[in-house]
Amino acid sequence: MELANVFNKENYLYNKKQYPYGPDEYDGKWSPLFSETDRLNPRNTNWKDYVLKSGYITKHNLTISGGTSKVRYYLGGSYLDQEGTVLNSGMTKYTFRGNIGVELFPFLNLTSAFNANQNIYSNCMVGTDTGNRGDVAGSALTSALLYPPYLPLTQDDGSYTIFRSIPNPKAMEDIADKTKENGYNLNFTANLKLYKDILSIKGIYGMNQENMRRSIFIPSDVYFSRMYKSRGNIQSERRLTQTLEAMLTFSKYMFNTVQVDALAGIGKYLESYEGYGISYEDVHDAINEHDISSAKGKFYPTSHTGKNEKRSQFFKASFDILDKYVLTATLRRDGTDKFFPGNKYALFPSVSGAWKISNENFLKNISWINLLKLRASWGKTGQDNLGSSLYGSYAPNNFKVNFSDNGIINIPYVSMGANYPDVSWQKTTMKNIGLDFYLLSDRISGSFDFFRNDITRLLGYASTSPLAIYETRPINGGHYYRRGWELMVDTKNLVGEFTWDTSLTFSKTNSFWKERLPNYDYQIYQQRENEPMSAYYYYNVTGIINTDRSNMPESQKTLQAEAQLPGCPIIEDKNKDGKIDENDVYMKDNSPAIYVGIGNTFTYKRFEFSFFMYGQFGIQKYNIAYSAAQAGPLAVDYPENSNKFAYRLWNSQTNPNGSRPGLAIGKMGALPGNAWVNADRENASFMRMRNITLAYNLAGNILGSLQRYVRNIKVYVDAQNPFILTKFQGFDPEIYTGGGGASGGSRGEYPQTRTFSLGVNITF
Repeated sequence: MELANVFNKENYLYNKKQYPYGPDEYDGKWSPLFSETDRLNPRNTNWKDYVLKSGYITKHNLTISGGTSKVRYYLGGSYLDQEGTVLNSGMTKYTFRGNIGVELFPFLNLTSAFNANQNIYSNCMVGTDTGNRGDVAGSALTSALLYPPYLPLTQDDGSYTIFRSIPNPKAMEDIADKTKENGYNLNFTANLKLYKDILSIKGIYGMNQENMRRSIFIPSDVYFSRMYKSRGNIQSERRLTQTLEAMLTFSKYMFNTVQVDALAGIGKYLESYEGYGISYEDVHDAINEHDISSAKGKFYPTSHTGKNEKRSQFFKASFDILDKYVLTATLRRDGTDKFFPGNKYALFPSVSGAWKISNENFLKNISWINLLKLRASWGKTGQDNLGSSLYGSYAPNNFKVNFSDNGIINIPYVSMGANYPDVSWQKTTMKNIGLDFYLLSDRISGSFDFFRNDITRLLGYASTSPLAIYETRPINGGHYYRRGWELMVDTKNLVGEFTWDTSLTFSKTNSFWKERLPNYDYQIYQQRENEPMSAYYYYNVTGIINTDRSNMPESQKTLQAEAQLPGCPIIEDKNKDGKIDENDVYMKDNSPAIYVGIGNTFTYKRFEFSFFMYGQFGIQKYNIAYSAAQAGPLAVDYPENSNKFAYRLWNSQTNPNGSRPGLAIGKMGALPGNAWVNADRENASFMRMRNITLAYNLAGNILGSLQRYVRNIKVYVDAQNPFILTKFQGFDPEIYTGGGGASGGSRGEYPQTRTFSLGVNITF
């Protein structure tokens, strides 16, 4: 309340152009939002307590496997019940899977695998908003962060309080949002030996059926999206994918020199889908989705259907010469029904080679080198998923045309899209060079890879001419590339009764634009060549203009008057030319400098202890926690909730040395080139403890009479995400932070949960 009064007065001074925001002295007419009594006896409603809670996970698995020399089988089932940590969040999963392999004849093997599942989700409202409608249709967590503590949960009549058209966090508990998914996956493989173990034919058929139904209902007494109205939506989706492949394989060791493996095959890949949805309004709360025909309001039905098909012919050959040199070549011819006939098919070749240096005579006698292999590869792949049809389409118009005294009714059709026969495959060229090594009797092993992938002929959209029927059209254009490296090292530090194994991973990846899509509108300050795809452009802040503006540099005076007021950020004159313009914009490649992963496993007798950590370094992010601690929302007549970072905001009354820009930053307008300042960005480097596990194994005589039926019992405790090491002051530097720019992100993103588990694995 104190800060709300402070910034409300700042806003009064700003609007009246009174000191320090103008030449006039304070007129003494401002009235506090909150009285002394309000401040001394504050209500402190903790809205997050209505949204967040403790959750739990229950998981059970059962597997059975066995067989004979002719028949092998595996069956497994699992059950998962999870109660989430946000209101109305949870899921229940049932899974049944298995496979069976049969040697029907010495020359014929049959294999089948299946997986069936059913998932039931209770969907909570966490994240940004619904339908891009902002905070008025925001999530429960967003509302809990916005709602001020001075408001009670309910009003005098028992209804939930409403704050600035934002839904009440607790009221969202009454919103029903359920999803049911089920599906099954079947795979059948037949392998027929034509000639010994040299020549064979393999056939594969696979299918995957997915079904989904989601129902949302908002009761009439829940204020959401600026209205009290019962409304709901039901959606249903079905998707079927099928894979059919046939291939001829050849394998033979020839001339006592070379192992040759080759295959040639064809494939057909089918996808079909359909769905419908209906939105409805004004139905009795007790009836909701169970009889939507009783709804008195409008109905909004939708439906869709579609099919996709791909076909492939492929050939692969591999030659292992003298167990030293390996050469592999692949050629695919892929076709898709999405493109016009002249562009349906494309060739995608690849080639790779490896040199087992450790098998050369000059290294054979070096005992501490077990394997040293150098490898390299080059290849191409394609992408056809543009997200829309390239064929012209038509749809019925909503208006009917009547003739002959309404005896004849014509329904006109309108064009929904044109033909685009010039669009074809997006292509990726991949290059890789690597080294594998096993040293000191395999006590040290690992690999190093360096890669570059060039993505060309990007599938995208470009603006059309002003008089064209359609504003945009699909195209091929642009070129970007990814490059990076990865080092993986595994070590057996201690062996024997007490063992200690370590796994280390280090990697770095960057992406750069070589060529933008046609008609891309560059800003003056943007880098034209090899621009990082994660480039962040900003004006550097060196301080905050003080009350008497004595610290404001001359260059700041070249900006608009609103950017020269106390509390505004002082912008660095990068090129020292005495003015602030696009030439003063900085660019930072905001991809991490390095990714790190560290895992350790210790065993002693029956005990096992392991942990895994990972992290990233050299990255900055906007601190979303600051978005809930801005001067503007505190200055209005109905201020929203804030947090401890608001005490860092500059103001002329109580904090003239504040470290964050004050009220004036929200009123100073755009800067040259529409770049923004780097205020409220922080070092987001972190190291997270992903999991810690302690286990004890019961086996052998310790089981007593149980060992007749039980092979092993493993009891374990596990902690997921127990802690994180970081200087980032937001609640989680790893979470998605939204749309970039100056603010970049929503306040409703949810951090990774901390989970503690107790479990038992029993092997019969």
